[in-house]
Amino acid sequence: MRRYSVAFPFAIRKETSGIFHMKKAAKFLVKIVDHMVNFIALLLILMVMFLSCYMLWDSNQVYQAADAKNYEAYIPTEKHTKSFEELQKINPDIIGWIRINETNVNYPLLQAEDDDTYMNTDAEGKYSLSGSIFLHCANKPDFSDFNNMIYGHHMDHGGMFGDVVEYTDISYFEKHMEGWLYLADATYQIQMFACVETDAYG
Repeated sequence: MRRYSVAFPFAIRKETSGIFHMKKAAKFLVKIVDHMVNFIALLLILMVMFLSCYMLWDSNQVYQAADAKNYEAYIPTEKHTKSFEELQKINPDIIGWIRINETNVNYPLLQAEDDDTYMNTDAEGKYSLSGSIFLHCANKPDFSDFNNMIYGHHMDHGGMFGDVVEYTDISYFEKHMEGWLYLADATYQIQMFACVETDAYG
């Protein structure tokens, strides 16, 4: 009896289709998460850039509002185009004008029933972080009191009372000792004689 051997070709294949699909899904998920992280990072960068630009713009607006040139036309002298009375019609709280020679202090002087109104309100009555130069509410508007207190913000670039801090330098003080106070019915020359630096919150 003859013997025959018969071979049946076949291959053993492991069942890996489930694992393959899981890996593919994981890669897709990682890709989506990566895109989301990149998008969020880009969004944050754009937000920071926008906020920085806004802060620069806002600061510039504050400095512009504090610029004495905004009221230059109303300075109570003959050479200016608009009269001081016109500015007083816009805001009756304006009682005069203060100028310190060769400094940026050259503004309308106001007075209200309290000392909060013009902390953040300009001479035209509009909201402004730079506020106004104003006389203490308890003082008489004709400056007949023995002591008269005038307030103003210390602004960068010399706006409002920003130049006042320079008076702590004796050489600056000696070169800027005179100014003018214009009231409705009188004009006074200002003579600086002392400067005291103190803590506003102490």
